[in-house]
Amino acid sequence: MRTDALLDALGSRWSKWDPFVDGRPSVSPEPLVLPRADWEELGRLARSLAALGEKTGRWAREDPAAAGFLGITGAVAEAFRAGPALRRWTLPGITRADFFRTASGWVVSELNTDCPGGHNEAEGLSREVGDARPALANPTRLLDAVVSNLAAYHARPTVGLLLATVYAEDLQVAALVEEALQRRGIHGVRGDPDNLEWDGRRLALLGEPVDVVYRFYPTDWLAEVPGRAPLLKALAAGAVRVVNDFSEVAAQSKRVFALWQGNPDRLSAAERALVAAHVPATEAFDPARADRYRQDREGLVLKRVWGRMGEDVLLGDLATEPEWDAWLSEAAREPGLWAVQERFRALPTRHEGRDVTACVGVYLVGGEVAGAYTRVSESPHIGYDAVSVATLVEP
Repeated sequence: MRTDALLDALGSRWSKWDPFVDGRPSVSPEPLVLPRADWEELGRLARSLAALGEKTGRWAREDPAAAGFLGITGAVAEAFRAGPALRRWTLPGITRADFFRTASGWVVSELNTDCPGGHNEAEGLSREVGDARPALANPTRLLDAVVSNLAAYHARPTVGLLLATVYAEDLQVAALVEEALQRRGIHGVRGDPDNLEWDGRRLALLGEPVDVVYRFYPTDWLAEVPGRAPLLKALAAGAVRVVNDFSEVAAQSKRVFALWQGNPDRLSAAERALVAAHVPATEAFDPARADRYRQDREGLVLKRVWGRMGEDVLLGDLATEPEWDAWLSEAAREPGLWAVQERFRALPTRHEGRDVTACVGVYLVGGEVAGAYTRVSESPHIGYDAVSVATLVEP
C-alpha cells in the first residue's frame, strides 16, 4: 500500500486528520509483524499487569500514604477519593500497556490506565494495512470493544464524549468513537467538561442529557476545572455511568512501578515474579541522591508522574550534562511528582530497511485484549514524533 493512499484512507475513514509531524508522515504502510507466540505472551502480560493495576487502585484508596507516594495529591486526590463511592456507577475500563522487546524478554515501560489514546492509528492502520495482507491476522477490534462496553447496561444510551476540545488529537479520538456509536444506532455528543450541567436529576452535555460518559480527559486535568463538579454529583446520584473510573489514575502514575518494587509484601508470589521479570527498576525521585543521578546519568530515565505521549521523559544518555542537571533541578522543586527509572535497552527492529525502536501498546477493554497500537522511532525515546504502524500477527 502506498503512503499517500494510506494517508487518504486514514483521513476519510478513520478521522486521522493530522498525519504529519515535523513535515513528514507520522504513519507508515509497513506493519510490525509479530509471531503468534509473542502476541499471546503480550496479551497474558497485559492482563496480568492490568489486574495488578486494578489492585493498586484499591490499595491506594485504602492507604493514603500509597496514594501520596503515587502523586495523588491536591485536586487529583479529590477526584480520586470519589472513586470508592462512585465505583458501582462505573463501567469496565480501557487500558493500554506499552511494551519493548529486550534481550531478557518483553519489558513494560508504563501503563496507560486513565484515558489511553491511539484509537485512530491502532484501528485505522490495522484495518487498512491488514486488508492488504490477508495472510496475516489483524488482532485489533478496539472500536467494537469500546462501543460494546459503553452500551453494556443500556441498549441505546446517549453517550457524552468528554474531551479537551482544544487538542486535535483528542478530537480525532472522540470523532472516531462517535462514528462507531452511530453505526450501532447509539447517539453521541462531544464536549468539554465546562459544557456539563447537572440539574439534580440528569447530567447534560451541551444541553443534551447523557446516560454514559466516555472520559477522554485526564484526571489530573479534570481535577483542575469547574466542570468536574456536575459529573461527580451525577455519579454520586447514580444518574450516569463513566469510563474510565477516576480510580484508574493510580496505575497511570509513573511511580506505580516503584510502589510495587518497594512493597513486595503487598504482592502475591505470581505478582512479584511478574514485576521482577518485566518491570524496570524504578524509584521515587530523591533530591538527596542527585549526585548518584548525575554519576549514573547514562543508565537512568527521569519521568514526571503525570506525563503523557513521551512528554516530561528524559533518557539520560540522550541528554547533555547541562540538560540533565536542569531536569534534576526541576524535579528537586517538586520531588513528589517525579520518578527515576533504570534505562532498559530495547532490541532493534528492522522497519523500512533501517533499525528502529518499536513500542507495542496492548489494549484491554474490560480486562480482555482488544488490539494493539505500535509506534517506531529511530530514537530509543518514543515521543510525539514516533511513526505509527499497523500491528499484524502471523497465523
